[in-house]
Amino acid sequence: MNPNLTDAGKPLYPPSIPRPSVGRIVHYRPDPRTASRKSGDWAAIITETYPTEVEGKTYDVVFLTVFPSGEAPRPLENPTPYFDPEAPAREDTWGTWHFPERV
Repeated sequence: MNPNLTDAGKPLYPPSIPRPSVGRIVHYRPDPRTASRKSGDWAAIITETYPTEVEGKTYDVVFLTVFPSGEAPRPLENPTPYFDPEAPAREDTWGTWHFPERV
């Protein structure tokens, strides 16, 4: 399986969102099966991106450092997929990220 795609062959994030960049603040949604507490989204910073080509289009894979409430910041070891509410649940990911909601 290509680690840059979802099971349905979709990119890790849709092209309609802004392009992720290093230093950008995002929200990380931990997988409730593995999170140490059920606190909702955590603050996160994009610490690395690299482009990957999928079906002739370029997308960015992102790595995050997350800031769980009451815990020390920690980098995530694996690329994190963009949260897509319409995508089926994946068993091979530990969480997802998304840009903060506009208020």
